[in-house]
Amino acid sequence: MHWIVHFDARGEHTLRYRCKNVNLVEKTVKGVEDEQEYLFVPYSVFTVMSFHVPAKITGDDPVTIHLQAAIDNANEDEELPLAPWH
Repeated sequence: MHWIVHFDARGEHTLRYRCKNVNLVEKTVKGVEDEQEYLFVPYSVFTVMSFHVPAKITGDDPVTIHLQAAIDNANEDEELPLAPWH
């Protein structure tokens, strides 16, 4: 699966629109140069924007899911449903 997380574009220049539920981790593991990853806090809120399931799933054409990250989990309804696998 290929997960693509989208952020509010206004956050690039305006702090109040920047996602507050994520941290960029830049520590590298021995042998991995310039490794970076975004880590979201537990129970972060995402909205499914779209998904693509190819007729034949391959490494070159995986299932792709586009998610919109919430700007601030504190502003989201605490009664939102959890993912079905939770």
